[in-house]
Amino acid sequence: VVKYAPGLAADGRSGQPVHRDYATLTLNVALSDAEDFEGGGTRFEGREGVVTPARAGACVAHAGRTRHAGAATTSGTRYVLVCFLLDVDADESRLALARAMEFKRGNRLAA
Repeated sequence: VVKYAPGLAADGRSGQPVHRDYATLTLNVALSDAEDFEGGGTRFEGREGVVTPARAGACVAHAGRTRHAGAATTSGTRYVLVCFLLDVDADESRLALARAMEFKRGNRLAA
């Protein structure tokens, strides 16, 4: 579980720099509702805007090797459960990513 709030880090920042995860698939599950904080969310390199789940339980899934950053939380406190899924079989990895993308498009659970 990751906690984001203004001033928590030694450098005063409350986000994450641009990075890649060492995972096949990364899931960011919101544990806070959007009204509990301001700012925050996931910013993907090369895309406009920030993805911020509106309610606790909502999830953002992405390929772990996609370059992304955590936008700064400017007020309140934001909690996120971050799950890293690993798979050594390339075919299974592609299938897992396809299921996650289907989840995103249809807003339903991936099988």
